[in-house]
Amino acid sequence: MSTGIKIYNDSGTIQIDESYFNLVLIDKFTATISTPVTTAYDYSVSGDIVAIAVKVYPETFTVTTCSVSGGTWTFRLSFYNNPLTTGACTFTVYAFGKPPTPTETVGLKVMDASGALIFHSQFKPLRIVATVGGTSGYTGPAGRDLAALVLGMPMYGFAVPGGTSVYDTYSLRTNGNVIEALRSTVAFGAVVGFARDGSYAAVDVTNY
Repeated sequence: MSTGIKIYNDSGTIQIDESYFNLVLIDKFTATISTPVTTAYDYSVSGDIVAIAVKVYPETFTVTTCSVSGGTWTFRLSFYNNPLTTGACTFTVYAFGKPPTPTETVGLKVMDASGALIFHSQFKPLRIVATVGGTSGYTGPAGRDLAALVLGMPMYGFAVPGGTSVYDTYSLRTNGNVIEALRSTVAFGAVVGFARDGSYAAVDVTNY
């Protein structure tokens, strides 16, 4: 657009643009579940557009399915044990969506040309600090608290001794400013030779 508003940070990245919605924190949810070898949990939240980031440690997680019906999004989170697992898994989901109706009357508010709310300083925005290949770890700035937003699930199909074929993935865990990617087996009867590296976003949720 030749007119309107654009706000940049000191790195030249656009932070606010009246042409695009800023996704903001619409729900924070923490739960504790028991952990057999793999445990699935369905997390649901309402919204026009929803993205979720997850914090869990020492277990790892990935998002195996996502569906939407009638404005309700359901994300299936799969959790995996490792030698540090204690038998119970505590995780936190941060859900981001379009800005809801604000309750504060002060601050910065940005509307698009049709009058829809694009940004309001009352809300906590989705802050992506990096996008990372799904098989790699990431270390963010010291003192920050990170969650992982799965963009594409890594998946590899191959044969193992004995004639069995399996699907492996890289699942994620977060501890402060560090995100780790660990390899996990998710299914049997795979298509041998299938490979997809996937990716995730490191999301800054400090004080969220």
